[in-house]
Amino acid sequence: VIEDAVSWTDAIVGLRVGGDLTERLSLQLRTDIGGFGFGDSSTFSWQVMPGAQWRLTDDWILVFNWRAIGFSHANVDQAIFYGALLGFGYRF
Repeated sequence: VIEDAVSWTDAIVGLRVGGDLTERLSLQLRTDIGGFGFGDSSTFSWQVMPGAQWRLTDDWILVFNWRAIGFSHANVDQAIFYGALLGFGYRF
């Protein structure tokens, strides 16, 4: 099935806070809001992403986040997407 694609760009304002609980475990919260109805942007958009980071070694990290994103735009009254994110990282 071929469908029409719709795209737009939102201006956003965000905040990130975090801190270490122990030498190896830290918590973080990222959040933003946007849209504001300018031009073809969404009426309102938001994101919340709390997470934890575990330092496995001095170089390797394991990251777990829960992310929720929502928006209202033109013909979409409100859409919300959410789910878990799991990642590994290497720090230089």
